[in-house]
Amino acid sequence: MSISALKEAPKEADSGQQQAQEMLLAQAQDYFYAEDYPAALETLNKFFEIAVSDFDAGYYLKGQVLESKSSIKNVKEAQKAYKHVIDSYPQSPFWERAKNRYTYLSRFYFDIR
Repeated sequence: MSISALKEAPKEADSGQQQAQEMLLAQAQDYFYAEDYPAALETLNKFFEIAVSDFDAGYYLKGQVLESKSSIKNVKEAQKAYKHVIDSYPQSPFWERAKNRYTYLSRFYFDIR
């Protein structure tokens, strides 16, 4: 194997992993829109196992899934997912939406007086 082939091998592996994570994230979104929330969450868990990027999108979607009216609804965990986006990805295009959802959940579920 030539040196140039050895240098290209990691790029090909990275590309395959990137494609796999993109596919899992897209599949999780499809499950979410189809209202199959358990499958969306399971697919997101697989995404987080292999992901090397797009964590902000994954955590935002996880928040949406866990906030949805379903058997797996968990508002506290949804809030944690949004908080992770807010704290870890301030430049994310999902930051503002995550902040809005976090604020809403805090006010109407946890900061009730």
